[in-house]
Amino acid sequence: MREGAWNGFWCALAAGLLIALYIWRGGATLLFLCLLLGLLIFQGMVILLFGPRAIKIERSWLPLQPEAGEPIEVTLRIKAAGGIPVPWLLIRDKLAMQAERMDPDQEYESGSLLLSGFRRQYTVKYVITNPQRGVYGAEAIYVSYGDPLGYFKRTRRVVMDDTIYVHPSRLAAYLGKEGNPVGNEEMISGAFLRSMETSSSIERIREYLPGDPLHRIYWKGSARTGTLLARIPDVRGRGVRCLWLDTRHKAYVPEAQQGHPEVPAVRANFELAVQASADLLRNVITETSDREAGGSELELRYGSSAESITISGLQGLRQGLDLLAGVRTDRSVSRLVTPAGVMTPRAGVIHTLITGKMTSELVSIATQLAESGVKLEIWTSVASNEVERGAWLARLQRAGIPYVDLASLLPVKSNDRGDGHVSA
Repeated sequence: MREGAWNGFWCALAAGLLIALYIWRGGATLLFLCLLLGLLIFQGMVILLFGPRAIKIERSWLPLQPEAGEPIEVTLRIKAAGGIPVPWLLIRDKLAMQAERMDPDQEYESGSLLLSGFRRQYTVKYVITNPQRGVYGAEAIYVSYGDPLGYFKRTRRVVMDDTIYVHPSRLAAYLGKEGNPVGNEEMISGAFLRSMETSSSIERIREYLPGDPLHRIYWKGSARTGTLLARIPDVRGRGVRCLWLDTRHKAYVPEAQQGHPEVPAVRANFELAVQASADLLRNVITETSDREAGGSELELRYGSSAESITISGLQGLRQGLDLLAGVRTDRSVSRLVTPAGVMTPRAGVIHTLITGKMTSELVSIATQLAESGVKLEIWTSVASNEVERGAWLARLQRAGIPYVDLASLLPVKSNDRGDGHVSA
């Protein structure tokens, strides 16, 4: 709007000078220039005064629940209500700044979408090729329009109330498939496989009855007994897993960079921890949701808050992933806090702590909790040296605490998807 006002001011000033010259000297040339400039000002004022009274934008996207690194197709439906049609529209959307235009005939410049034609409705599509984990769409879209020559322009701010949650991407591979296990400690690889591929729901075995789901057939037991058996969830009990995601910035700084931490390294380590949290959440919930009456549930905690978020069912899964889409590191907290009365021994409850690097302080806290009867397992995303790793493993193994070193067990490509947090 300010740019258009300045253009109008200079045009009016030039017109005034030409009219003054014509009155003073006369002549056909000055008369032609005065008429030409007057026509230019007139058509610009008509667009500004009688242009659209309101502009409405509807935004949709596919897939509806995108993951980091997964292309997102965004569709904008623009409607100009009231007034006269304008020759062009310039759409400025922050989502478009990371997108590629789909229509080769559509002009695209400076991260904006330029639409031409005297129309009241427009539909434009673009693709975010490599979105980062985060929350998008919180800011307004700016729509500009003006005269054909671009000397007079007006900009309107359209507030958008939709939000795109880009969930954490999935880990590249589970152990035993494409991962790279280090060493042969059963407590490492076994803990990872049990956590990612099994449910904590309680099951019982009985003879197969007509109507039982085929995926419930217990093939090994059937082969041994000669009778068709089935694994049926016991609705009298359901397992609960407590997931603790450490968000301390200090926890994800590698030892070699304590003095001058590199932001990309910290971000990569934290994203690996968030990916592991999201995958654990997906596996615990989706294994039994919509199929079993006694489904699993998960209690999610992150940061220094003692309050937990109980997640159960597919709707709860989406809410949990939405929370993980916006989580970020916290520089204000330096020590790991385990609220008293929260991490306590409970029947059928497994506490999973996902953090950056293993420390002697963390090992001491974990062993004390294990001695008090808490079922605990620890996952870390920052690589540790073999000497420190061996000492920690010995202490954790004596206490019966499973330990997962994500940085060693998973390939590097699992984090090469630009999963840095973004909140647009």
